[in-house]
Amino acid sequence: MQDTIPFENHMELWLLYLGCGLVFMLLVWWKARKWPFWLQLPVVTALCAGAFSFTQIEGYSTYGPTVIAFILQFETETRAQVPYYATQIIVVWFLLMALTLGIRYLMGSKSSTKETDKSEPELKI
Repeated sequence: MQDTIPFENHMELWLLYLGCGLVFMLLVWWKARKWPFWLQLPVVTALCAGAFSFTQIEGYSTYGPTVIAFILQFETETRAQVPYYATQIIVVWFLLMALTLGIRYLMGSKSSTKETDKSEPELKI
């Protein structure tokens, strides 16, 4: 038998996970792009918060996606870490929503100033 380190390909697995997550988020965005913004924002940011927030899993020295740690901990009889994981996902979700709203506000204010600049110049007589 060959002795192998369990996480010898750990970085490759993380890159694969992040790549698949990005593809998934692009597909969700593509499907939701015609939805109204008030519906699009919570759905897309909640999926991003669940997929891309990471935590140290109890009993291990490695990090993992919080949503997977939440599900695994929820399925066990000792649910001591469930509130911690849920709180982390909710905090990341609200931070993503605030960041998205801030970017949208800044982009909207810049585009409104550009629109006023494009108006016809006054003719001086």
